Formats: sequence, structure tokens, C-alpha cells
Amino acid sequence: MSEKTSLLNIIRFAGAYIAYIIGSGFATGQEIIQYYTAYGVQGIFTVLLFAVCFIYYNYNFAKA
Repeated sequence: MSEKTSLLNIIRFAGAYIAYIIGSGFATGQEIIQYYTAYGVQGIFTVLLFAVCFIYYNYNFAKA
């Protein structure tokens, strides 16, 4: 079975999964911004690293 996976669908699925896991407490993103900006540039890199990890994880989950 040869199915094509779209990067856009993977990003959508990852976003939906992250939203589900985090819940409504972080719905606005305000708490995340306040937490990670306290660490400056390192906090922003941490957010980007976690975003890449979530996309990779969800891509493999969707592929399976």
C-alpha cells in the first residue's frame, strides 16, 4: 500500500495533537510566552526544538 503523506497534513495533525495534550490552559499561548521569554533566546530555541520533536513524532505516528 503506497500512500502519500502531505507535510501540511502532518503539521495540522501535530498542531491538533499538541492542542489536545496541552489543553485550554495554554490555549492563548500567553503562559508559554511568559515562561520561555524569561529564559531569553535560549527559551525560543527550546520552543523550536520541541516543535520539531512534535512534528517528527506525529509524522511517524501518522505514518504508522
